[in-house]
Amino acid sequence: MTATVSLRSDIHAGTADSSPGPALKTFAQLRRTDVATVGGKGANLGELTAAGLPVPPGFVLGIDAYEAFCQSNELGPRITAELARTNPDDPTALVGLPLIALCRMLLAEGVSALT
Repeated sequence: MTATVSLRSDIHAGTADSSPGPALKTFAQLRRTDVATVGGKGANLGELTAAGLPVPPGFVLGIDAYEAFCQSNELGPRITAELARTNPDDPTALVGLPLIALCRMLLAEGVSALT
């Protein structure tokens, strides 16, 4: 299967001479309060950038982009089927799990599981 990226019109990456859209945030735009939409690592990179520490320039795709990708590629049923066959209490069961299903499982547990 070939995945396509078709983002909603309100979710866009922006252009070289415009600011990123709501789904794409530069580290400079992120703070600790953004954990729910970009995860702990993204929020912490924003804090480090704001503190003036040497952080390479970068960006984070938010949960809106992830959800739009899953919707546009109709991944929900496939991810649900993978998760139904997986025991989250067995770390060895997670080894062969597709990354997107693992991400969905972690998000279902709450963003606090990612930090």
